[in-house]
Amino acid sequence: MKAFFLDETITFYSKICIFVKMKNMKYLILALSLLAIYPVQAQKKKAKVQVVKVEKSAGEKLFETMVSGTAKVMFIDSTIVDKSDFLKNIPLSKDAGDLTANATQAVYTNALGNRRIYSEGDTLKGIHLYSSDLLGDTWSKPRQLSELDAEMKELNYPFLLADGITLFFAGKGEKSMGGYDIFMTRLNTDDGTYYKPENYGLPFNSTANDYLLVIDDIDSLGWLVSDRYQPADKVCIYTFEPTNPRLNFGGDNLTNQQIESYAKLNSIQATWGFGNRKAALERLANLRKQNHEDPSQQLFAFPINDRLVYSSLDDFKSEKTRTLFKQLTELKNQLKVNEQTLEGMRTKYSSASVTEKKTLQNDLLNAEKTIQQQRTDVRDFEKKIRNEENQLLTHS
Repeated sequence: MKAFFLDETITFYSKICIFVKMKNMKYLILALSLLAIYPVQAQKKKAKVQVVKVEKSAGEKLFETMVSGTAKVMFIDSTIVDKSDFLKNIPLSKDAGDLTANATQAVYTNALGNRRIYSEGDTLKGIHLYSSDLLGDTWSKPRQLSELDAEMKELNYPFLLADGITLFFAGKGEKSMGGYDIFMTRLNTDDGTYYKPENYGLPFNSTANDYLLVIDDIDSLGWLVSDRYQPADKVCIYTFEPTNPRLNFGGDNLTNQQIESYAKLNSIQATWGFGNRKAALERLANLRKQNHEDPSQQLFAFPINDRLVYSSLDDFKSEKTRTLFKQLTELKNQLKVNEQTLEGMRTKYSSASVTEKKTLQNDLLNAEKTIQQQRTDVRDFEKKIRNEENQLLTHS
């Protein structure tokens, strides 16, 4: 900066010398006095640089508080699709239920086809979640899940795990980092309401919109739908391998910057070392293949009586018993997943602290109660199917 004023001064001094030479020496004193004050005047012309402090948004602050708890997850693949119909690009197994959506509503129906959770409303009046159960041939009056509305403005894209207890959904509210975030809650089996939902954290959420989290426990695959890094009309579907219990980077000696990179999903390739990607891709390929197979051609062994064993859906004598057997298969799959989950919970409980055990105890009791009921349901389904088929055989 001093050099700048020196150059300016020299230039001005040269002009003075020329002026004096052309005119009279009597102007020299006046000229030198002007020269003396020129640097000061030049400095006064210097523009002041103002430092503007950019305040972080609430979402960015929330992101920072969650970085240390970022889940350690292997994302095996990703694909960019149109936002308007992304659900058709998720190869969800029938054993995990069914998801449909239109411009105003997203509907999840469980694998047994007897429970439905859906969104309804608009951005002005609010979007809420509702639940309805199939009673015989009629759906019950929908119940608004108002217990989830306390901190949420909009709730959408529900998904219920195979355990029938754990519910994921997208929501906007004070605990969102930006737009929609993924939240998780569990069913209180004592009164049929859901507990206070929790933000599912990183890397599943971001300061962009994160619309849907789906987990297929049978095939150990999950899908996350987000518009992070995407133009307005596109979303990215991330395929990942779910972990139970949830893992983080606590013992990996990573810097905060490295963990933040995983939290933002800067590179899914960087996560491939967290699991067996080849095996996961094979499961994904098999799942897509199964979704295109004819269910009637799938083989099994189901005893009808002491002399007869069915091995295909085509063996059943009525559509009713075929439907019952499909429900039985789905119920058995759910039971298998819940039994595996329970074993994981017991392992976690055995190594937990006294304080943690108090928290886990209630979850263990609820899980055991659910599994006991499901085992009873399986036996009842099997008995009902055999009775129906044997009656048909007797009258045929």
